[in-house]
Amino acid sequence: DIILEYWVKEDGTAAIMFSKDVSGKSPRDGYDVIMLDLVVPAEIDGHPVTEVAFHAFNGLQLSMYQLRTVTLPASVVWVDDLADPFDDLFNLEAILVEIGNPVYESRDGVLYNRQTGMLVCLPGGHPAEEYAIAEGTVAVAPHAIEGEALRVLHVPDSVTVFSDALACEHLEVLHLGA
Repeated sequence: DIILEYWVKEDGTAAIMFSKDVSGKSPRDGYDVIMLDLVVPAEIDGHPVTEVAFHAFNGLQLSMYQLRTVTLPASVVWVDDLADPFDDLFNLEAILVEIGNPVYESRDGVLYNRQTGMLVCLPGGHPAEEYAIAEGTVAVAPHAIEGEALRVLHVPDSVTVFSDALACEHLEVLHLGA
């Protein structure tokens, strides 16, 4: 009942643009929420999936299907870290990445871009009450820190870009530096 909408880029690869629940059922209408572990396919209709574009998963925000985890294939080499395709997914506990991805990695369910040294997203449903951003991280994407359970965040000295990174409401303590 979930459709991943995509577009084919000039190079023949696919970009996930939007997701939607075609069941027409919503928790607002009394339907129970169903938690899903979504695995983004490495290929759609013969096109390698290389990109997760802006708001790719936001179509499920009010759906009866709520994402618990999203697994990105090794083929994904670009996630729109400025528009945050994982924004407002408050039940999303972890973003996982298949082994062999040349750009992205998951550390304890948190998405990092290893090429740019950027923390891309600590998802809204991540269970950690305390989290330490990985040493060597140099930037945190806008609105990347969404963890609703998060109370304490440790930011290493290596982070030089942290502008507008906090999108969590319950943070009590922010530790800067080692």
